[in-house]
Amino acid sequence: MKYFPVRAHFLVEAPDRATLQRRIENDAYGEVMGRRSQLADIALDDGNQQTNTGGKTAGPGGEREPQKKKGSLKTVLLILLLLIPVQLGLGVLLLLVKEHSRAAADSVPYTTYTSDRFQYSVCYDPALFTQQPSTPQSDVETFVSRDGHATFSVYGLYLGSWGIGQIFDADLSAFTEEDPDTLVTGRELAPMAYAITAKSIHTRMLERALVQDGVVKRLRIRYDKDSASTYQAAVDRMTACFSNTRKY
Repeated sequence: MKYFPVRAHFLVEAPDRATLQRRIENDAYGEVMGRRSQLADIALDDGNQQTNTGGKTAGPGGEREPQKKKGSLKTVLLILLLLIPVQLGLGVLLLLVKEHSRAAADSVPYTTYTSDRFQYSVCYDPALFTQQPSTPQSDVETFVSRDGHATFSVYGLYLGSWGIGQIFDADLSAFTEEDPDTLVTGRELAPMAYAITAKSIHTRMLERALVQDGVVKRLRIRYDKDSASTYQAAVDRMTACFSNTRKY
């Protein structure tokens, strides 16, 4: 056993090889465990920062880059869920307004015009339309709205050798011949009736025809596009009540 002088006052025993080896191993183990502990602390701290910063991760150069937030999808879904009842509410409101307008039109006492010669009838609101003067031999009866924004006419015509299909095609052509800008928006041909709807830039048009005993009976209505809210319910009721008076 050797002794070495320390500060000239103490003697310290030098460790042997085995003791020195154990100390080195213990120091190395301690250093490894310390490193592991530091790494764990860093990972935990990074996780906390990621949570606190709204899910941001470190990008190149150590800068943190924002990730796409999952909350954005939830926001979109929430907006859609909020818009659905709004759209449904608007649809219901428009339907109620339309039904109210139709109910108001149905509650108005209508006057019925009847043609004994051609055996048809049509009802109309006398507060909206007035009948124009005509002769007893006239095939056409015309009615004009009091504000001048709508007219309708009813008339009969003997088919002769024509079939309903030919009359239907001729009426379709007449709409566009009167005004090249007219667009036919609807057409319906049945064995004993047909209907045509059309529109131009400023006008809406509708024709309904009934065929009976070799006679075609027509109802033709025209009104300004800007007056649709005033006349649409009345037009629906007029076309519904237009009928043959001869019953079998």
